[in-house]
Amino acid sequence: MTSRRAGLLLLLLAAALMAGRFARLDLAAFINDEPRFLEAARDQVRTGQWLSASPIPGTLGVRYGPTVFWLYGLVGLVFGDHPRVAIVAMCAAVSLAQVALALAVARAFGGGAPMQATLLALVASSPYQFFWSRLAWDQTVDACSAAVVAILALAVRPGWPAGLAAGALLGLAVSSHLMVLPFVGAVILALAWEVWSTRERRGPWLAFAATAGVAALLVTSPYLRFLAGSPLAARGAVPLDVRTLGAYALEPARVATVWGIEYFFDDDWREFQRWLGGYAMLLRGGSALALLVAGATLLGLVAALRSPEPRRRRLGRLGLITWALAAPVLATRALARHPHYQFGTWWLVVVGVAGALFWLRERWPAAWRAGAGAVWLVAALQCGFIGAWLGYVDERAGTRGIHYSTPVGHQEAVMQTLCGRPEPRIVLQNETELFRRPLVYWSEILPGCRGKEVIICDAGSRVRPGSCPDPGPGGRRVRLVYARKSGGALRLEPED
Repeated sequence: MTSRRAGLLLLLLAAALMAGRFARLDLAAFINDEPRFLEAARDQVRTGQWLSASPIPGTLGVRYGPTVFWLYGLVGLVFGDHPRVAIVAMCAAVSLAQVALALAVARAFGGGAPMQATLLALVASSPYQFFWSRLAWDQTVDACSAAVVAILALAVRPGWPAGLAAGALLGLAVSSHLMVLPFVGAVILALAWEVWSTRERRGPWLAFAATAGVAALLVTSPYLRFLAGSPLAARGAVPLDVRTLGAYALEPARVATVWGIEYFFDDDWREFQRWLGGYAMLLRGGSALALLVAGATLLGLVAALRSPEPRRRRLGRLGLITWALAAPVLATRALARHPHYQFGTWWLVVVGVAGALFWLRERWPAAWRAGAGAVWLVAALQCGFIGAWLGYVDERAGTRGIHYSTPVGHQEAVMQTLCGRPEPRIVLQNETELFRRPLVYWSEILPGCRGKEVIICDAGSRVRPGSCPDPGPGGRRVRLVYARKSGGALRLEPED
């Protein structure tokens, strides 16, 4: 088999791994923020009043922007309000941006199909990215940061078309979540340094800067007007702690590996480890793998920075500046280490690994093949983990907790059964750890619920105690409980 044919086969395999994100979408999570996003997006279409900011307050006291609500509003207008429609749309947007990143970075480092396939397999094997890609949530920063890096990786000397695209994407990202600001700052600093240090024509750079600035300003103008007219109650910074800084510096490598994946399992983590059996050995080495990935990333970014090729230097500079800015910003905001705060930084592992493989290939071709093989080995193990994760969720109908919970398909089936009851007024008494909000959303969009009054209330849950109204004459109270001793399977129990 020729090396060209082998490279194409590897690329097809990596593409198949990425396409696996679209399998079994009935097992995707649909927790609390997702139905709130979709509900607000539906309201835009019904009222004709499109949002200029998120109706959901942010962790730091600042409301975030409207980008994702625009997206879900447009998708719902064309394809309907079912959660799976929004999940497919977001999965496609995130995955396409990540494919573009892997292919563009490989091209910038002079790699053909083998390098492209290796980087794509690295992205596809991240359990974090797999989970995030299958949510009707706000992953705009994740997708936009990848797309901007792809543009900068492809453009030898960026002009106005690249500026227009990059500016619009950065504007959409800023109008999504302010976690992207370190990345935006890094883009500005990295490109300013390149322009300042170059002796070539600067006309294309001026066109890039001008169109990028105008595009970003136009896209963010609704959100900027909102911020200008709203009192800010953002929390202040806390002193920088070296230990915390080090922990945040490792976070981009975390989301490329299985390290810390227990975040999504809540109280089911120990049971899942037992369920995995011998495969749980992979999890025990998660922190060591993350350290190895972080080291390879740093080596690759430095190697790229020292390359004679301008695009590689640009990517190395951008990665190092992003890493240097993001870690202290997050460390001083008194935030928990939620992995999604790396939406604006995760891509630097892809660039760093590409730089490390390029460095090996230039010096020791045999070592390059060993390095690429190591990436494929990790990707294979992590894809196996993703398959096991889905198998566990399928077998147990989800988890008990707030980070995965009962998957979207099982929720829909239960609510269809509920709305198939003959009573015109039904009080659903939620006694599970499932949030109330997705149940409310299902009651609003399912055809079987139309013409019925369905009241969802929390009562009897150990995490959200409450009380429920009386169903009244002709109505019925139905309890929502867990069907088994463990897992997220649900059962309806009508009161006599």
